[in-house]
Amino acid sequence: MAAFPVTANRHASDVRVVRATVEDAELCFGIARAAAVVGFQHVFPRGLYKFPDDAIRADWISALTDPDGETYVAFEDDEAVGVVSVGHGALQTLY
Repeated sequence: MAAFPVTANRHASDVRVVRATVEDAELCFGIARAAAVVGFQHVFPRGLYKFPDDAIRADWISALTDPDGETYVAFEDDEAVGVVSVGHGALQTLY
């Protein structure tokens, strides 16, 4: 297998991952909603289906208050760019 040289990114950025708390529920919801609306647009066209805001927001609150779960938010520079939750021995969400 050929080795590839490691080079610096063209655009250096500050990436950090922090554990989320229930106060981050709206942030987690916003990341997930933005990803789902784009990622599932071929299945659920915007003009035909309303995004289930209340149900998905409740899911995030549940994940963030689950004593057996952990949720993390990734930031690039100061922008939240991803969210993941794990619990009960499995990946629960990844956006």
